[in-house]
Amino acid sequence: MKEKKKIFVSIGLFLYFPYIAMAQADLTKEQLIRLMEASKGRYVSIAAFIIYRDYSLSENLTKLEQVTEQTCLEEKTSDYLYLEVNTSLFSGRKMDEKTLYYLSPDYEKKVVITPDSQIGMLSPSSRPLEPFYNLHRALWGLVAYPWEELWEQMGKATLSFDKDKHVYVYEYPIHNEQNSPWLRIFVAPDKEFVPVMLEVLFADKRLYLRQENQNFTKVNGLWVPLLYTFTEFKRLIMSEYTVEHVEVNGPLDSQARDFKFPEGLWVEDRIRGVEYRVPSKKSPLESSEQKTTGDCQKVCLPPPATDEQLAEAAAKAQTLLELVGIPGRVIIDHQVSPLKVNAFAGSIGGHQHLHCFVLQKFMLSLTPPVPLPCCRGWQSPPLNVPADRQSAPAGREECPCAP
Repeated sequence: MKEKKKIFVSIGLFLYFPYIAMAQADLTKEQLIRLMEASKGRYVSIAAFIIYRDYSLSENLTKLEQVTEQTCLEEKTSDYLYLEVNTSLFSGRKMDEKTLYYLSPDYEKKVVITPDSQIGMLSPSSRPLEPFYNLHRALWGLVAYPWEELWEQMGKATLSFDKDKHVYVYEYPIHNEQNSPWLRIFVAPDKEFVPVMLEVLFADKRLYLRQENQNFTKVNGLWVPLLYTFTEFKRLIMSEYTVEHVEVNGPLDSQARDFKFPEGLWVEDRIRGVEYRVPSKKSPLESSEQKTTGDCQKVCLPPPATDEQLAEAAAKAQTLLELVGIPGRVIIDHQVSPLKVNAFAGSIGGHQHLHCFVLQKFMLSLTPPVPLPCCRGWQSPPLNVPADRQSAPAGREECPCAP
Protein backbone atom coordinates (compact mmCIF):
# COMPACT_ATOMS: atom_id res chain seq x y z
CA MET A 1 0.00 0.00 0.00
CA LYS A 2 2.84 2.38 0.85
CA GLU A 3 4.53 1.76 -2.50
CA LYS A 4 1.28 2.21 -4.45
CA LYS A 5 0.62 5.52 -2.67
CA LYS A 6 4.11 6.68 -3.56
CA ILE A 7 3.52 5.83 -7.24
CA PHE A 8 0.20 7.72 -7.35
CA VAL A 9 1.69 10.82 -5.70
CA SER A 10 4.62 10.81 -8.12
CA ILE A 11 2.33 10.43 -11.14
CA GLY A 12 0.18 13.32 -9.90
CA LEU A 13 3.17 15.62 -9.53
CA PHE A 14 4.53 14.52 -12.86
CA LEU A 15 1.35 15.05 -14.84
CA TYR A 16 0.99 18.58 -13.51
CA PHE A 17 3.88 20.03 -15.56
CA PRO A 18 5.14 17.99 -18.50
CA TYR A 19 3.18 19.17 -21.52
CA ILE A 20 3.79 22.83 -20.74
CA ALA A 21 7.43 22.12 -19.88
CA MET A 22 8.17 20.27 -23.09
CA ALA A 23 6.57 23.01 -25.16
CA GLN A 24 8.78 25.78 -23.80
CA ALA A 25 12.37 26.26 -22.70
CA ASP A 26 11.82 28.65 -19.84
CA LEU A 27 11.41 26.35 -16.84
CA THR A 28 12.68 27.72 -13.58
CA LYS A 29 15.30 25.84 -11.57
CA GLU A 30 12.74 24.86 -8.95
CA GLN A 31 10.32 23.53 -11.57
CA LEU A 32 13.04 21.42 -13.18
CA ILE A 33 14.10 19.84 -9.89
CA ARG A 34 10.50 19.06 -8.97
CA LEU A 35 9.93 17.40 -12.34
CA MET A 36 13.08 15.32 -11.88
CA GLU A 37 11.96 14.26 -8.40
CA ALA A 38 8.51 13.32 -9.68
CA SER A 39 10.07 11.21 -12.41
CA LYS A 40 12.49 9.61 -9.95
CA GLY A 41 9.62 8.65 -7.64
CA ARG A 42 8.05 6.49 -10.35
CA TYR A 43 11.02 4.08 -10.31
CA VAL A 44 9.87 2.13 -7.25
CA SER A 45 11.88 -1.03 -7.94
CA ILE A 46 14.50 -2.18 -10.45
CA ALA A 47 15.85 -5.68 -11.15
CA ALA A 48 18.67 -5.95 -13.68
CA PHE A 49 21.59 -8.04 -14.88
CA ILE A 50 24.58 -5.91 -15.92
CA ILE A 51 28.00 -6.58 -17.47
CA TYR A 52 30.73 -4.14 -16.51
CA ARG A 53 34.02 -3.67 -18.41
CA ASP A 54 36.90 -1.23 -17.92
CA TYR A 55 39.11 -0.11 -20.81
CA SER A 56 42.29 1.92 -21.01
CA LEU A 57 42.10 4.72 -23.58
CA SER A 58 44.49 6.39 -25.99
CA GLU A 59 44.97 10.14 -26.21
CA ASN A 60 42.19 10.37 -28.78
CA LEU A 61 39.88 8.36 -26.45
CA THR A 62 39.84 5.10 -28.40
CA LYS A 63 39.80 1.77 -26.55
CA LEU A 64 43.17 0.08 -26.08
CA GLU A 65 42.89 -2.79 -23.61
CA GLN A 66 40.24 -4.29 -21.38
CA VAL A 67 41.42 -4.28 -17.76
CA THR A 68 38.32 -5.24 -15.70
CA GLU A 69 35.22 -7.38 -16.17
CA GLN A 70 32.38 -8.02 -13.74
CA THR A 71 28.78 -9.19 -13.85
CA CYS A 72 26.15 -7.92 -11.43
CA LEU A 73 22.67 -9.03 -10.44
CA GLU A 74 20.82 -6.02 -9.00
CA GLU A 75 17.59 -5.71 -7.05
CA LYS A 76 16.67 -2.24 -5.78
CA THR A 77 13.61 -0.92 -3.96
CA SER A 78 13.04 1.93 -1.53
CA ASP A 79 13.59 -0.56 1.35
CA TYR A 80 16.67 -2.48 0.27
CA LEU A 81 19.43 -3.03 -2.26
CA TYR A 82 20.83 -6.45 -3.15
CA LEU A 83 23.90 -6.94 -5.36
CA GLU A 84 25.59 -10.15 -6.44
CA VAL A 85 28.87 -9.29 -8.16
CA ASN A 86 31.19 -11.79 -9.88
CA THR A 87 34.68 -10.59 -10.86
CA SER A 88 36.70 -12.46 -13.49
CA LEU A 89 39.21 -9.71 -14.39
CA PHE A 90 40.43 -6.82 -12.26
CA SER A 91 43.17 -4.31 -13.16
CA GLY A 92 44.50 -6.68 -15.79
CA ARG A 93 44.67 -9.71 -13.45
CA LYS A 94 42.40 -12.74 -13.70
CA MET A 95 40.31 -13.28 -10.60
CA ASP A 96 37.64 -15.56 -9.24
CA GLU A 97 35.78 -13.45 -6.68
CA LYS A 98 32.15 -13.28 -5.66
CA THR A 99 30.63 -10.48 -3.57
CA LEU A 100 27.20 -10.57 -1.93
CA TYR A 101 25.90 -7.22 -0.74
CA TYR A 102 22.71 -6.29 1.10
CA LEU A 103 21.73 -2.77 2.21
CA SER A 104 18.73 -2.04 4.42
CA PRO A 105 17.71 1.14 6.29
CA ASP A 106 19.40 -0.25 9.43
CA TYR A 107 22.61 -1.94 8.25
CA GLU A 108 24.69 -3.06 5.30
CA LYS A 109 26.06 -6.57 4.96
CA LYS A 110 28.76 -7.87 2.64
CA VAL A 111 30.50 -11.20 1.97
CA VAL A 112 33.57 -11.53 -0.27
CA ILE A 113 34.35 -15.09 -1.36
CA THR A 114 37.55 -16.18 -3.15
CA PRO A 115 39.07 -19.66 -3.59
CA ASP A 116 41.43 -18.90 -0.67
CA SER A 117 39.31 -16.93 1.79
CA GLN A 118 35.88 -15.77 2.90
CA ILE A 119 35.38 -12.45 4.68
CA GLY A 120 32.18 -10.85 5.98
CA MET A 121 31.33 -7.34 7.11
CA LEU A 122 28.39 -5.85 9.00
CA SER A 123 28.22 -2.07 9.43
CA PRO A 124 25.72 0.77 9.88
CA SER A 125 23.88 1.96 6.79
CA SER A 126 24.64 5.64 7.42
CA ARG A 127 27.55 5.68 4.94
CA PRO A 128 27.13 2.67 2.66
CA LEU A 129 29.98 1.45 0.44
CA GLU A 130 28.22 -0.14 -2.51
CA PRO A 131 30.58 -2.40 -4.49
CA PHE A 132 28.98 -1.69 -7.88
CA TYR A 133 27.61 1.34 -9.74
CA ASN A 134 24.18 -0.12 -10.40
CA LEU A 135 21.45 0.93 -12.81
CA HIS A 136 19.39 2.89 -10.29
CA ARG A 137 22.45 4.96 -9.35
CA ALA A 138 23.18 5.55 -13.04
CA LEU A 139 19.69 6.98 -13.45
CA TRP A 140 19.35 8.97 -10.22
CA GLY A 141 22.66 8.77 -8.33
CA LEU A 142 24.09 12.11 -9.59
CA VAL A 143 27.58 10.54 -9.82
CA ALA A 144 27.37 9.70 -6.08
CA TYR A 145 26.75 13.31 -5.00
CA PRO A 146 23.84 13.97 -2.57
CA TRP A 147 20.48 14.76 -4.14
CA GLU A 148 19.86 17.41 -1.48
CA GLU A 149 22.60 19.58 -3.01
CA LEU A 150 20.33 20.23 -5.99
CA TRP A 151 18.21 22.32 -3.62
CA GLU A 152 20.95 23.63 -1.33
CA GLN A 153 23.02 25.03 -4.20
CA MET A 154 20.08 26.27 -6.26
CA GLY A 155 20.96 29.87 -5.50
CA LYS A 156 24.42 29.42 -7.09
CA ALA A 157 23.22 27.18 -9.93
CA THR A 158 22.64 28.11 -13.56
CA LEU A 159 19.98 26.70 -15.89
CA SER A 160 19.92 26.86 -19.68
CA PHE A 161 18.27 25.01 -22.55
CA ASP A 162 20.26 23.45 -25.39
CA LYS A 163 17.99 23.66 -28.45
CA ASP A 164 20.22 21.45 -30.60
CA LYS A 165 20.25 18.56 -28.11
CA HIS A 166 16.84 19.46 -26.70
CA VAL A 167 18.00 19.12 -23.09
CA TYR A 168 18.05 21.32 -20.00
CA VAL A 169 21.52 21.98 -18.60
CA TYR A 170 21.60 22.45 -14.82
CA GLU A 171 25.00 23.38 -13.40
CA TYR A 172 26.01 24.07 -9.77
CA PRO A 173 29.07 24.05 -7.46
CA ILE A 174 29.27 20.84 -5.45
CA HIS A 175 30.63 22.53 -2.31
CA ASN A 176 30.54 26.02 -0.83
CA GLU A 177 34.31 26.47 -0.99
CA GLN A 178 35.81 28.90 -3.47
CA ASN A 179 37.64 26.21 -5.48
CA SER A 180 34.71 23.80 -5.53
CA PRO A 181 34.24 21.42 -8.48
CA TRP A 182 31.03 21.67 -10.47
CA LEU A 183 28.35 19.20 -11.49
CA ARG A 184 26.61 19.66 -14.82
CA ILE A 185 23.39 17.68 -15.47
CA PHE A 186 21.75 17.27 -18.89
CA VAL A 187 18.01 16.52 -18.45
CA ALA A 188 15.87 15.35 -21.38
CA PRO A 189 12.22 16.45 -21.28
CA ASP A 190 11.34 13.93 -24.02
CA LYS A 191 12.64 11.16 -21.67
CA GLU A 192 10.34 12.39 -18.88
CA PHE A 193 13.11 14.47 -17.29
CA VAL A 194 15.60 11.65 -16.81
CA PRO A 195 19.29 12.73 -16.75
CA VAL A 196 20.93 11.59 -19.98
CA MET A 197 24.44 12.91 -19.25
CA LEU A 198 26.38 14.20 -16.23
CA GLU A 199 29.76 15.93 -16.11
CA VAL A 200 32.07 16.68 -13.18
CA LEU A 201 34.17 19.80 -13.80
CA PHE A 202 37.20 21.27 -12.08
CA ALA A 203 36.83 24.69 -10.47
CA ASP A 204 38.12 26.30 -13.69
CA LYS A 205 35.44 24.32 -15.65
CA ARG A 206 37.88 21.85 -17.21
CA LEU A 207 36.24 18.48 -17.77
CA TYR A 208 37.19 15.74 -15.29
CA LEU A 209 34.57 12.99 -15.72
CA ARG A 210 31.56 12.31 -17.92
CA GLN A 211 28.71 9.84 -17.46
CA GLU A 212 26.52 9.11 -20.49
CA ASN A 213 23.22 7.18 -20.39
CA GLN A 214 22.53 5.76 -23.85
CA ASN A 215 20.33 3.36 -25.83
CA PHE A 216 17.15 4.26 -23.96
CA THR A 217 14.15 1.97 -24.10
CA LYS A 218 10.82 1.94 -22.31
CA VAL A 219 10.26 -0.78 -19.70
CA ASN A 220 6.84 -0.88 -18.07
CA GLY A 221 6.23 2.69 -19.29
CA LEU A 222 9.51 4.13 -17.93
CA TRP A 223 12.72 5.09 -19.75
CA VAL A 224 15.78 2.95 -18.98
CA PRO A 225 19.27 3.12 -20.56
CA LEU A 226 20.64 -0.19 -21.84
CA LEU A 227 24.16 1.25 -21.83
CA TYR A 228 25.85 3.75 -19.51
CA THR A 229 29.51 4.75 -19.53
CA PHE A 230 32.02 6.72 -17.46
CA THR A 231 35.02 8.42 -19.01
CA GLU A 232 37.84 9.75 -16.81
CA PHE A 233 39.79 12.16 -19.02
CA LYS A 234 42.80 12.53 -16.74
CA ARG A 235 43.39 8.81 -16.16
CA LEU A 236 42.24 7.85 -19.69
CA ILE A 237 39.89 5.11 -18.51
CA MET A 238 36.38 4.28 -19.69
CA SER A 239 33.92 2.16 -17.71
CA GLU A 240 31.18 0.55 -19.78
CA TYR A 241 28.00 -0.95 -18.28
CA THR A 242 25.79 -3.07 -20.55
CA VAL A 243 22.29 -3.89 -19.28
CA GLU A 244 21.44 -7.39 -20.48
CA HIS A 245 18.07 -7.68 -18.72
CA VAL A 246 15.93 -5.23 -16.74
CA GLU A 247 12.53 -5.13 -15.03
CA VAL A 248 10.99 -2.00 -13.53
CA ASN A 249 8.37 -1.89 -10.75
CA GLY A 250 8.04 -5.67 -10.59
CA PRO A 251 7.37 -7.59 -7.36
CA LEU A 252 10.49 -8.05 -5.19
CA ASP A 253 10.89 -9.63 -1.77
CA SER A 254 13.35 -7.86 0.49
CA GLN A 255 13.33 -10.59 3.15
CA ALA A 256 14.35 -13.25 0.65
CA ARG A 257 17.57 -11.37 -0.19
CA ASP A 258 18.72 -10.69 3.40
CA PHE A 259 21.28 -13.51 3.51
CA LYS A 260 22.90 -15.09 6.57
CA PHE A 261 26.65 -15.34 7.01
CA PRO A 262 27.84 -18.86 6.07
CA GLU A 263 29.51 -21.20 8.54
CA GLY A 264 33.17 -20.61 9.23
CA LEU A 265 33.09 -17.07 7.86
CA TRP A 266 35.28 -14.48 9.61
CA VAL A 267 33.03 -11.44 10.26
CA GLU A 268 33.99 -7.87 11.08
CA ASP A 269 31.03 -6.41 12.98
CA ARG A 270 31.43 -2.62 12.90
CA ILE A 271 28.13 -2.03 14.68
CA ARG A 272 29.21 -3.74 17.92
CA GLY A 273 32.94 -3.33 17.32
CA VAL A 274 33.78 -7.05 17.41
CA GLU A 275 35.23 -9.70 15.12
CA TYR A 276 34.24 -13.36 15.22
CA ARG A 277 33.98 -16.57 13.21
CA VAL A 278 30.50 -17.92 12.44
CA PRO A 279 30.15 -21.28 14.22
CA SER A 280 29.24 -24.44 12.36
CA LYS A 281 25.97 -26.21 12.96
CA LYS A 282 26.10 -28.56 15.92
CA SER A 283 26.11 -32.29 15.42
CA PRO A 284 23.98 -34.44 17.81
CA LEU A 285 27.09 -35.12 19.93
CA GLU A 286 27.78 -31.40 20.26
CA SER A 287 24.26 -30.57 21.40
CA SER A 288 23.66 -28.96 24.77
CA GLU A 289 21.61 -32.01 25.77
CA GLN A 290 24.27 -34.40 27.11
CA LYS A 291 23.21 -38.00 27.66
CA THR A 292 24.75 -40.17 30.40
CA THR A 293 24.90 -43.92 30.88
CA GLY A 294 23.67 -46.09 33.70
CA ASP A 295 21.04 -44.93 36.15
CA CYS A 296 21.81 -41.24 35.66
CA GLN A 297 19.19 -39.12 34.00
CA LYS A 298 20.02 -36.94 31.01
CA VAL A 299 21.21 -33.51 31.97
CA CYS A 300 20.57 -30.34 29.95
CA LEU A 301 23.58 -28.10 29.97
CA PRO A 302 23.63 -24.52 28.70
CA PRO A 303 24.86 -24.32 25.10
CA PRO A 304 28.50 -23.31 24.68
CA ALA A 305 29.14 -19.68 23.84
CA THR A 306 29.79 -18.94 20.18
CA ASP A 307 32.74 -16.93 18.93
CA GLU A 308 30.36 -14.03 18.28
CA GLN A 309 29.12 -14.00 21.89
CA LEU A 310 32.65 -14.28 23.25
CA ALA A 311 33.84 -11.44 21.04
CA GLU A 312 30.97 -9.22 22.17
CA ALA A 313 31.69 -9.96 25.85
CA ALA A 314 35.38 -9.22 25.33
CA ALA A 315 34.54 -5.93 23.62
CA LYS A 316 32.51 -4.78 26.64
CA ALA A 317 35.38 -5.64 28.98
CA GLN A 318 37.81 -3.87 26.67
CA THR A 319 35.72 -0.70 26.95
CA LEU A 320 36.18 -0.70 30.75
CA LEU A 321 39.89 -1.45 30.44
CA GLU A 322 40.33 1.52 28.11
CA LEU A 323 38.61 3.81 30.65
CA VAL A 324 40.23 2.51 33.84
CA GLY A 325 43.36 0.68 32.73
CA ILE A 326 44.82 -2.58 33.95
CA PRO A 327 46.11 -2.49 37.58
CA GLY A 328 49.76 -3.37 38.04
CA ARG A 329 51.32 -3.28 41.53
CA VAL A 330 48.51 -3.38 44.09
CA ILE A 331 49.29 -1.49 47.30
CA ILE A 332 47.61 -2.69 50.51
CA ASP A 333 47.11 -0.08 53.22
CA HIS A 334 46.63 -1.63 56.69
CA GLN A 335 43.83 0.63 57.78
CA VAL A 336 40.26 -0.44 58.50
CA SER A 337 37.69 1.84 56.92
CA PRO A 338 34.64 1.61 54.67
CA LEU A 339 35.35 1.31 50.94
CA LYS A 340 33.24 2.88 48.27
CA VAL A 341 33.89 1.85 44.63
CA ASN A 342 32.59 4.01 41.80
CA ALA A 343 32.21 1.40 39.07
CA PHE A 344 32.57 3.80 36.15
CA ALA A 345 35.04 6.25 37.64
CA GLY A 346 37.94 7.55 35.62
CA SER A 347 40.37 5.54 37.77
CA ILE A 348 40.48 3.54 41.00
CA GLY A 349 43.44 3.62 43.38
CA GLY A 350 45.13 5.36 46.24
CA HIS A 351 48.87 4.79 45.80
CA GLN A 352 49.39 8.10 44.03
CA HIS A 353 51.24 11.39 44.50
CA LEU A 354 54.23 9.61 46.03
CA HIS A 355 56.28 12.82 46.04
CA CYS A 356 54.24 14.06 49.02
CA PHE A 357 55.42 13.42 52.62
CA VAL A 358 53.65 10.42 54.21
CA LEU A 359 53.70 9.50 57.92
CA GLN A 360 55.40 6.27 58.83
CA LYS A 361 53.24 3.31 59.81
CA PHE A 362 54.28 3.33 63.52
CA MET A 363 52.87 6.86 63.92
CA LEU A 364 49.34 5.66 63.04
CA SER A 365 48.82 4.43 66.65
CA LEU A 366 49.37 7.85 68.19
CA THR A 367 46.41 9.83 69.54
CA PRO A 368 45.37 12.32 66.89
CA PRO A 369 45.23 16.00 67.84
CA VAL A 370 41.87 16.27 66.05
CA PRO A 371 39.11 13.66 66.63
CA LEU A 372 38.71 11.34 63.65
CA PRO A 373 35.34 10.22 62.24
CA CYS A 374 34.05 6.93 63.56
CA CYS A 375 33.91 3.74 61.54
CA ARG A 376 30.56 4.66 60.02
CA GLY A 377 31.45 8.26 59.46
CA TRP A 378 32.30 9.89 56.20
CA GLN A 379 35.81 9.13 54.90
CA SER A 380 37.95 11.19 52.59
CA PRO A 381 36.73 10.75 49.02
CA PRO A 382 38.75 8.53 46.66
CA LEU A 383 41.22 10.31 44.45
CA ASN A 384 40.11 11.43 40.98
CA VAL A 385 36.39 11.32 41.94
CA PRO A 386 34.49 14.49 40.94
CA ALA A 387 33.09 16.61 43.77
CA ASP A 388 29.50 16.12 42.63
CA ARG A 389 29.88 12.34 43.02
CA GLN A 390 31.35 12.36 46.55
CA SER A 391 29.20 11.05 49.43
CA ALA A 392 27.78 13.59 51.87
CA PRO A 393 28.88 13.35 55.54
CA ALA A 394 26.79 10.99 57.58
CA GLY A 395 25.25 12.37 60.76
CA ARG A 396 26.53 11.11 64.12
CA GLU A 397 23.02 10.18 65.19
CA GLU A 398 23.08 7.44 62.50
CA CYS A 399 26.31 5.91 63.82
CA PRO A 400 25.98 3.07 66.35
CA CYS A 401 29.45 3.95 67.71
CA ALA A 402 28.28 7.38 68.88
CA PRO A 403 27.92 7.69 72.69
